Amino acid sequence: MFREIKVPFRIRINDDDFESTINEIIIHCMENRLATNYSLILTTKHLYDLYLRKVNIPNAKFVFITDTRISTILKVYNEYLLGNSFPVIVGIGGGKVIDAAKYLGFLKALPVISVPTTLSNDGICSPVSVLIDESGKRQSIRSTMPIAVIGNLDVIRKSPIKYISAGIGDMLAKISSLKDWRLAHEDIGENIDDTAYLLMHTAVMNLLRKLKYEIDNIDDVLNESFLNELFYALTISGISMYITGSSRPASGAEHMISHAIDYLYPHKSGIHGFQVAYGTLITEALRGEDISELVEIFKKVGLPTSYKELNLTEEEIVNAVLYAPRIRNRYTIFNRINLNKRLVKNTIEKVEKISQSINMKREYYEKIACYYKVRW
Repeated sequence: MFREIKVPFRIRINDDDFESTINEIIIHCMENRLATNYSLILTTKHLYDLYLRKVNIPNAKFVFITDTRISTILKVYNEYLLGNSFPVIVGIGGGKVIDAAKYLGFLKALPVISVPTTLSNDGICSPVSVLIDESGKRQSIRSTMPIAVIGNLDVIRKSPIKYISAGIGDMLAKISSLKDWRLAHEDIGENIDDTAYLLMHTAVMNLLRKLKYEIDNIDDVLNESFLNELFYALTISGISMYITGSSRPASGAEHMISHAIDYLYPHKSGIHGFQVAYGTLITEALRGEDISELVEIFKKVGLPTSYKELNLTEEEIVNAVLYAPRIRNRYTIFNRINLNKRLVKNTIEKVEKISQSINMKREYYEKIACYYKVRW
């Protein structure tokens, strides 16, 4: 017995010039009869001036996204989509632009094409948008999964490298979320979608293998082979969520910690990929796993291994971890253990010590290497 699974009709990252990438989108729209009218293209003023002003895009209406407040997105909807018949919405930009495009696509029941200019999280293909509510807090809201995801290597390389690190962090967080899904299956009989699990697990393991054996420092993440791997991994993560019908494959206790930080300390909310990466160190330590290897990888690619790097105090991170189980009704490692203040503090201290010990080990080997270099 088989089932039909909807996936984007085009998933591609290329090293052509950006104009060729945009032209490829236009061709695909025409082939699929989506360009019979004006297309709505969401982007930012900065990206428009940098890349899009000089590109000839016929039948296009540009709208600049300044923020992802729900009220702002609804204004765009009322001004440009209400009463109009755009056949497709194209989001060209980072996570905020693509989240806005996906949510507008959902509101108007329109197809969306995702053109990420950085790889900071799996939102490039997920059926979820992270938007800001009227109280200033982030909310994950159901949206449209893109029908195509097309990236340009040159543009992505020119984005701030911290966003590439964040994308790595968001993918490595799946190490924790998949374990939580398996745990829920074992403890309470929650169903696991084998296809979604296999896709996500394969994507994470392939990325982890590259990080272990091919990446020596943060500059290496900009090579073509690695960016291809990260692009496809983030895309597969979004598809896995769509197959499952929820964020279960991609979001477990580590995401709850991140959401708790956003909720309790919105003025300190940082980059999503950084927060879930650090949350993964906490949840893995709570499981009793050896996190030394993960910490070493995190340090290589610029991911936080201490709450201090998230601009949080010890008290704030302890509060966030303790509050995390209240974020949503989802079975995770938090349900398996007796989560209490002493355990959380001890776990955070353990992560700090491992991080510091790896720093000392690195400094030692650097001194040895320097010594032999001088001797030679």
